[in-house]
Amino acid sequence: MSDIPSQDELQQALGQTWRVSWEGHPGIDVDLVEVNQGKSMNSRYHCYDAVFRQPAGFDLPQYSYTLHGPDASSWWVMLTPIGPDEEGHRLLQAVFHVRLPVPASP
Repeated sequence: MSDIPSQDELQQALGQTWRVSWEGHPGIDVDLVEVNQGKSMNSRYHCYDAVFRQPAGFDLPQYSYTLHGPDASSWWVMLTPIGPDEEGHRLLQAVFHVRLPVPASP
């Protein structure tokens, strides 16, 4: 398992239910509603983000949570609230800025 979910793993699980948990709490189910290409700081990096919709009545703060994928994988990620969607559900975003592998020397 990788340290973070790849953009491909996120794309494949778009629209599915994930789970966000934290120390001392079993967590809540969230829906993965967006996976977006980001803007990298330079050509050595790849950037993407994932947006999760919280259930009604929840408004989690920015924090490092354990994110559990629908395939039972899990990662420790920082999630940041980014406001409500059109229906009023609160959203959380994870941004991934990943160093690309160094090309092999000829």
